Amino acid sequence: MFLKLKMDTQEFLDRYHAGRRDFQGVDLEGIELVNVWLDDDLDLSLANLSNVAIYESKLSRVKLHRANLQNAEIVEVDLSFADLQQADLTEASLVSVALSYANLAFAKLVNVRLTEVSLFQADLTSANLSYAGLDGCDLRHSILVEANLAGSFLAHSNFAQANLNLATFENAEISQKVNFVQAIMPDGKKYELK
Repeated sequence: MFLKLKMDTQEFLDRYHAGRRDFQGVDLEGIELVNVWLDDDLDLSLANLSNVAIYESKLSRVKLHRANLQNAEIVEVDLSFADLQQADLTEASLVSVALSYANLAFAKLVNVRLTEVSLFQADLTSANLSYAGLDGCDLRHSILVEANLAGSFLAHSNFAQANLNLATFENAEISQKVNFVQAIMPDGKKYELK
């Protein structure tokens, strides 16, 4: 039987500073990381990071494949180029976070709150963003093919040149301040201003 190793914030940072980079499957529920810079070879795949708080930190290129980030609070964090494939960010709150070029394919972002988040050229293929709130987000050139945005709220966000082919927007609330210029829409056609 596989048991997940439970670590608190201090033990995690101590092991990290001692040279450990593989934290796959580790239980880090509720840890708090403030003003930390973690190397791009950090592997948190399959880790339990539910209820974590991460502030003013750099975790670019970190591996979070299939990680549990439910109810996470992430503020002013660089997660650019991160691997979040199949990660679960249900009911997480992200504010001023860089997720540019990140891979969020098949990620679960149900009821997530994204405020001023950069998803520039991010891959959100088949991501579940149902009931998500996006306010002031940059999704230019992002890939949202077959993404589920049903029931979502979109405001002040930029989807210019994004690929939304076959995406679902059923019952989504889209404000007039959302930019879809040159985006490929769910019907496969480019958005045209009317």
